[in-house]
Parts: sequence; C-alpha cells; structure tokens
Amino acid sequence: MGYIGWALASAAVVDPERAVIAAGGAVAAGLTIFIIRNKRNIAERLKKHHG
Repeated sequence: MGYIGWALASAAVVDPERAVIAAGGAVAAGLTIFIIRNKRNIAERLKKHHG
C-alpha cells in the first residue's frame, strides 16, 4: 500500500491531472473489490432491513 501511495505522490508531482484520474481509478477498483467480497453480507443486511 505504501508503494502505491509513493507512486501516486510522485505521479502527482509530474502530472497532477493524471494522478487524480489514477487515484480515482484506484479508489473505484478498491470499492468494487470490497463490494464483490462482501456481496453476500450486504445482501443479507438488505434483506434484514427490507424484509
């Protein structure tokens, strides 16, 4: 994780716009992986709340 942060920081110095896009992509990928891994848990929670 530290390496990715360092890479993003160095990219931000060279090309801020591209760094923002890369950071956004990394966040989106992380959220997607999180949702896929926790899909079952999320579905169960939704069922509990919505009957």
